[in-house]
Amino acid sequence: MLVAVIKTYNNASDLDGCLSSLKGKVDRIIVFDGFFARPPLPKYHYEGYGASKDNPEDVCKRQGAEFVPAPKTFYPSEVDKLNKSLEYVSEGDWCLFIDPDERLRGNGLRQIIAYHKDGADIIPMRLSEPNMLNELTEMYGRERFYARLFRYRKGVHWADNETVLQYPDGRITLYQGQAPYNTYLVHLKKN
Repeated sequence: MLVAVIKTYNNASDLDGCLSSLKGKVDRIIVFDGFFARPPLPKYHYEGYGASKDNPEDVCKRQGAEFVPAPKTFYPSEVDKLNKSLEYVSEGDWCLFIDPDERLRGNGLRQIIAYHKDGADIIPMRLSEPNMLNELTEMYGRERFYARLFRYRKGVHWADNETVLQYPDGRITLYQGQAPYNTYLVHLKKN
């Protein structure tokens, strides 16, 4: 099964487009709401509920995605929120982590997963950002890739903010290539 996992907080307007970009490309979409702590915290997050104020649940219902409400308090960190989301996926599922302000382009995810069904645990995904791709290529001679597509095994967890996955036995198989060039994530330009 291919599961898209999205963490959101007060960005329902971006979420709608993200969910649309995933339709027909994944088997299941789970959206996790809630604030995660980034000091200094606004006073109201100490006093109450850390849920979005812009009704992401309505967007999820309209788009057919599962919605997991925010906890009664905020998440201690983004890593805690990411790791909580892993409780909702099953052993052997492939997980695609995508932000609400990102879009999945292309239809090659199932193709690359089928190719590596018994091999890789992590497949790097290209992340394209408007007006940055040419600058990055000129500066570094390559594009940026992130560990956004991976096979879930019991005990796997994020060790830091979306960059390091740790597997319980310390063994992971990283696909040394990349997802098909026509399948990538696009990060929307912020105004």
